[in-house]
Order: sequence, then C-alpha cells, then structure tokens
Amino acid sequence: PCSLFQQMKIKEFRIVLPIGVDEYHIAQTYMVAKASKQKTGGGEGIEVVKNEPFDNEKGKGQYTFKLFKLASHVPGFIRMILPSNALLLEEEAWNAYPNFCKTVYRNPFLGQRFSLCIESVHLADRGTTENAVHLTPEELRIREIVPLDIGKDVGKSKEYSAAEDPAVFRSTKTGRGPLTGEWQKTCTPVLCAYKVIKMEFKWWGLQTAVENYAMRLMRDIFLNAHKQAFCWMDEWYGMSMADVRRFEAMTQEQMKAAIASATPAPAAIAAGPAGEETPEAALVNTTPAPTATATTPTPASSAEPSAAPSEGTPAAESTPAPTPAASS
Repeated sequence: PCSLFQQMKIKEFRIVLPIGVDEYHIAQTYMVAKASKQKTGGGEGIEVVKNEPFDNEKGKGQYTFKLFKLASHVPGFIRMILPSNALLLEEEAWNAYPNFCKTVYRNPFLGQRFSLCIESVHLADRGTTENAVHLTPEELRIREIVPLDIGKDVGKSKEYSAAEDPAVFRSTKTGRGPLTGEWQKTCTPVLCAYKVIKMEFKWWGLQTAVENYAMRLMRDIFLNAHKQAFCWMDEWYGMSMADVRRFEAMTQEQMKAAIASATPAPAAIAAGPAGEETPEAALVNTTPAPTATATTPTPASSAEPSAAPSEGTPAAESTPAPTPAASS
C-alpha cells in the first residue's frame, strides 16, 4: 500500500506543539474521538468496525478499521464520476505511538487507481529531524517538506472560533498559550508531529487536479486537527489513557447509532476518552474542490484514488482522501 509509484506525490508535514510526548498521545486520541462525533449524523459519518490492540514487527499498539460514509461531503467533481454506492472510504490504521503510526485509505470502487498512505512519527524536538520517518533515498528526492505553525497559519475553513484559535487561547489548567511570535523556538514542553503523505490517483484527465486538491485538503486537516488538540487542552489535560479509551468507546457507540438511525449525533461532548487513530480522519474539511476540466474521464491502468478527506480524516468525509490523521 505504501510502495513507490512512478508519479507518486510525497509531502512531509511538520507540526510543532507546546505539548509533551506523553501528553500528545492523550490529546490526539481525545481530539479524534470528539471531532469524529461532531461530524457524524444524519446517516453519514464514520463507522468504527474494529478497534483492538495489535502486536507485530513494528511494535505494539492499537489497530482500527473504519468506514467513512461520504455521500454529501464528496466534492461535486468526484460525484460526477462515481456512482453513489462507491462513496465509501476504508481506513486501516496501526498506531504504535510515538514511534510508528501508519494509516492506509482505500476505495473499493477505484481499487488500484487510488493510493493514500500516511506515516507519522512524534519526537520531542522542534521539527529539526531530517528523516524522521526513514524514507528511502529515492523517496527523499521527491519529498516536499511543509512546516505548519498552528499559531499563525490558517486553513480554508470559513468558520472561525476564537475558542479554537491558538493565537488567542490560554489554558487555565496549564497556563500555556496564546501562541504568538516565535513561540516554536521557546515553548516547553515541545513535540513535533512528522506526517508523511504518499499519494497517487491515476485517472486520466483528473489526476493532477485530484492529487493537488487532496494535498491541500490534508494540509488543512492536519492544521485544524492540531489547533483543536491544543485548544481543547483543558478538556483532556489530567485524563489517563484509560479515561480516553472509555470516552472513545462511548463516542463510537453514539456514532454507530447516529449513522444507523440517520439522526444527528448529540452535540454535547464531555471530557473523556477519545480514539487515537488518525486526526486526519476526524477532521475532514469541506473546502471546495478544484474545478474539473475533463469530461467523462477514462480510468488509467493502475493507481489509486485521492485520499484527501480523511488522516487521516476523522469524521468521515470528503472522498479524495481522508485523508486523516491518522493521524497516523
């Protein structure tokens, strides 16, 4: 799923946070669960099929398998080429935090034409590690590094909330924030989330548009997810992983019921456990998709779809990816 294709795009996002390595595990898990629940309802959203421990050559961690029911969240230019029964995204995630997190997205309809893989590593540094995810020399040659500043950078979302703006928010429990100026150089504690996206979409006439859209969407997903993880600090700070797991289980049951009944999930979410999968998946952005220029595109031989919406996407949405996440 993460093999290197001839025209694969590789971007490495580096997100510095004023959060410790141990704290981030809880923060990310809480954020994914809460954001996923907020985006589930009306018969659409994320369905958690499996959530269980794993133990393999990569280490020990948590494995999840999710179904993203996309429908109305899919960009119009994607709906033009996909039947309604194909608007389903599958996400598999292996989270052996902090050393290894991997999320893979697939679409049964697109099959080998679509490939999206997110690999993440979390280190107690300020984004200075050259090859945190251990890319090959060939992969490094085509990698693009994209630093993100949660205190300064903005996404494409039209909705703004001062409560979720790190440049304004100050934690009453820890005193951290607001994040202004050159905070990344001085904050303590500190952590950097290194997230590498490997993506390919082979569909004649749409490949470039979809891949570019997916990468822009994933950038916004990562940015918004980590803004929320920081600004929700007073909700998750002081929780144990057991607390987060209980919260995660509770939200998963509520999301399952909301999808099955086509009734919006309750909006209120109390501090509790959240899943730790990919933050991408929990924050799928509904940013307008690029305008398609081709008509009745013809699928190419082998490749895969664009997983922009998910990495990892958290509440199941957009199709060209999801990217997420995932965090991994």
